[in-house]
Amino acid sequence: MEKFLQLIHLKPRSLFGIALIGLFLLFNPYSLIAIFGLVDAVNEYRSIIGIITLISIVFFIIQLFPWINTKYSISQYNKQILNNIDSLSKDESYMLLLCIRSNSKSLSLPLSHSTANLLASKGIMNKASGTGNMTAWPYTVSDIIWNKIKKNENILPHIISNKELKQYEGNMYDPLYN
Repeated sequence: MEKFLQLIHLKPRSLFGIALIGLFLLFNPYSLIAIFGLVDAVNEYRSIIGIITLISIVFFIIQLFPWINTKYSISQYNKQILNNIDSLSKDESYMLLLCIRSNSKSLSLPLSHSTANLLASKGIMNKASGTGNMTAWPYTVSDIIWNKIKKNENILPHIISNKELKQYEGNMYDPLYN
């Protein structure tokens, strides 16, 4: 029983390999199997090879469903984050444009910075965990957003001039502003 439980916990690639070898042994002509000198072993243990192959295929398929579900969930989450770009306020767009124009994914801002916290709650920026201090906490643009915006800066809804961006950058660190 313990050996059977170990089979269940094999990695999918191992199960796939076992199934592939089993299928090769069961369904290839004897002339091909004879090259490897396995004709007698295959004839004697055909039923055991078949059962192991079938079990491997079933467990491989069973382990495939959670993987597909995880990939689908990640894809849906990424779509949701990308849809959040369309609903950004002017201040949020400014902050992302500052990152893009300085070619830096990170900004150090006060931990209580309202715009940075809004972006973090939308999944657009991430707060670093356990690093920094109250007045300079690192916020990082998520990879999916960074790549999307780098490909097309015009995706941000509020196109602003360099003068406005400089003015915002000066106000961004002002505790009375945020």
